[in-house]
Amino acid sequence: MKKYDDYTCRLYIEGDWSLDEMIDMIKDHTGGEKSLKTVIAGNFEIDVEDSQDADPNKLNNEDDFLFYKFSCYIEPVLKNDPKTYIKSLSKLILNLRSDGALVVASCEFEKEISLLTGWNWSVQKPNHP
Repeated sequence: MKKYDDYTCRLYIEGDWSLDEMIDMIKDHTGGEKSLKTVIAGNFEIDVEDSQDADPNKLNNEDDFLFYKFSCYIEPVLKNDPKTYIKSLSKLILNLRSDGALVVASCEFEKEISLLTGWNWSVQKPNHP
């Protein structure tokens, strides 16, 4: 696996849930603990917020994920084991997608994530090329 300088990640998530429901979903999928708008899990901490840029009128554009309803900032807890961190993050993405959410990761290692999740997709490009 390639080494990266920065293992932080941002997830853009679109779905018909409230912020509290999204936080609870992430908590349940990770087995983490909730502290206000943060989920502390074994391999990472996730700050979940309503995206300030959310705009349902822009969801059919090329970069529509930038306007998704939720934004999550993720920091690894175990910096000495990036492979486990990336696998855990990919599992969260797959679980959220199975719940019906649209999820796009933006980070230095998004290619690694797309290999584990099948595709870093959006509404415009839902299928792997």
